[in-house]
Amino acid sequence: MRQWGSVATVGEWEIGLNVAHDRGIIDAELRDRLQAMEFERETQTARFPMRIALIVLGAILLVSAGFAVIVRVLGDDPSQVLIAAVLLLVAAIAEGVAWVIRRAKA
Repeated sequence: MRQWGSVATVGEWEIGLNVAHDRGIIDAELRDRLQAMEFERETQTARFPMRIALIVLGAILLVSAGFAVIVRVLGDDPSQVLIAAVLLLVAAIAEGVAWVIRRAKA
């Protein structure tokens, strides 16, 4: 059993042993002997949240795809329409960030 704060959680090793016992692969005696063994457990380190990375990657892909569509539709001389679209996109992103900050503070 691992201790994180005040809550004890069962590790993957113990879960696997319990599943093997429930399925009849190992008997209770072997399960108890294996659970009694001591292993060094790595401390869990803080990792970069994958969810944030995926959101950022998705946003980059959407922006690049949108930019490619705008350039393709407008042709070789996008001029002021392209600039207006880019400014609109930047304004929408800034507005979204402001909205998220307002919700976080509330």
